[in-house]
Amino acid sequence: MTDDAPTTADELVVRRSGGLAGVSRTGRIALDGDDRGRQARELLERVDLTAFAGGVPGRPDRFVYSIDAPGRSATVGETQLTGDLAALVRLALDPDGAAGPSAG
Repeated sequence: MTDDAPTTADELVVRRSGGLAGVSRTGRIALDGDDRGRQARELLERVDLTAFAGGVPGRPDRFVYSIDAPGRSATVGETQLTGDLAALVRLALDPDGAAGPSAG
């Protein structure tokens, strides 16, 4: 499966783009899968992705995150990542937990 493959019915896909180097990174989690899937489901229940429907504030050299989950999606800027949303992005992009949401 490539990074650009569509989201399946039970999958979370987080794509990070932008930053100084402009390198994109994608993480996927099967929501019906292991412990990561359970954690992602719990975080998705607490995050209101519709709150980010207004778009991403333009900030040079910052990351932008596209979050696709079953039945909902959002695009958020690096500075909008707080609390449960930041934890969700970290879980998807860094399954080993070694880096923060904007590292990479």
